[in-house]
Amino acid sequence: SFCITFASVLNDTKEDIFNLEFEKVKKDSESLKNSWLSPARFETSISKNRNNQLSTTSKNIKIVWNQDIFRSGGIYWQIKKGKIIKSLSEKLLNKKEHQLIFSLYELVLNIQKLDLQLQKQELAIENQNILIKNRQDKYLHGVLDLSRLDEAIIDLNSLKNKKEEIYQARIDLIANLRDLTDLEYN
Repeated sequence: SFCITFASVLNDTKEDIFNLEFEKVKKDSESLKNSWLSPARFETSISKNRNNQLSTTSKNIKIVWNQDIFRSGGIYWQIKKGKIIKSLSEKLLNKKEHQLIFSLYELVLNIQKLDLQLQKQELAIENQNILIKNRQDKYLHGVLDLSRLDEAIIDLNSLKNKKEEIYQARIDLIANLRDLTDLEYN
């Protein structure tokens, strides 16, 4: 009754959220892997010397990059840490997405269960109506007292109330289902 593919189960908003979280994990891991790099600096200098009639101008441009010696041993581990954190974060996001999809399917199964309970309740109400009609006939013929007929009517009302409770629970589950997916429950 609710046949859908695994990829298209969640609504677009939830899919977008997961895609953005995966992108964030990628960016964070790249940042962590490259955090060991010291920044490069550009240094420029201009100097002028004047001796009597001669003047000389010299221009120096240099790129300076300092890497601390004590940090160089941890570079490999910093890169490895970035890769491990990325892998772990992606696995946690996948787990979260799978749990969300599992809860979606669980909702569908609970709705189907409530559908079956509604059918069962309908049959129980029909049976109670038959029992009431039977007890009315017996009461009219003097075989049965009024209290037994009243009990059957009270039981019918409780069955109808139970049916309404099941129906309301079904509506609530369908509302929860709509929060997770754009697909309609049939």
